[in-house]
Amino acid sequence: MSEKQKHKRNQQAHSTHQDTACAQQTQDTAPTNVEQCQSADNTACDSVANELKQLKQCLADTVADNERLTNEVVKLNKTVARLQSSADNSDKYRDQLVALKADFDSYRRRMRQDAEANKQQGVCDAVIKMLPVLDDLVRAKQHIGSEELVALEMMITTFEKALAELGVTKLEVQGQTFDALTMNALSVVDMGEENKGKVVEVYKTGYLMGDKVLRYAEVIVGA
Repeated sequence: MSEKQKHKRNQQAHSTHQDTACAQQTQDTAPTNVEQCQSADNTACDSVANELKQLKQCLADTVADNERLTNEVVKLNKTVARLQSSADNSDKYRDQLVALKADFDSYRRRMRQDAEANKQQGVCDAVIKMLPVLDDLVRAKQHIGSEELVALEMMITTFEKALAELGVTKLEVQGQTFDALTMNALSVVDMGEENKGKVVEVYKTGYLMGDKVLRYAEVIVGA
């Protein structure tokens, strides 16, 4: 074999050895690259999973918050409805109370007026029964002697004073124009033109209590 052929064979053997070494190196390196890729993929998956988990939890919290807010709104609506009902009832009770107070005030005023009227009527009835006694005293005054006259006049004065304290006043009608609202004409006599239509004699004295006539004056009127 010539030197040239030996050299060429050696080059081929060296080239084959290098190719074998590269192939071996590639085989040795490939698993490492695959593992690195798998590790990177796992890290990315874990990150995505964590993010999904966080989003899921956030969504769950949002749903829970919405449910809680919905429940709060329902409670608030019920509270508002209850307060509105209470306000309506309060207005109704207030109106009823105002009406009841007005009725009670009217009743109390009516009772006070009735009591006053009954009291006044009682006094009137008592005075009316006492007036004939006073009439008798006045007539007796005209028929007794001077010794008894002073005592009788004192009795008459005391009687009239007691009547005045009760609000009773005497009708002074002598010489006045006849008034059918306070007088009863017993007769009509001719007493001259100047006395025409006027009271010329008082037969029985009339009395008033306030504006009420207790007894009409009985008079004789000039014609």
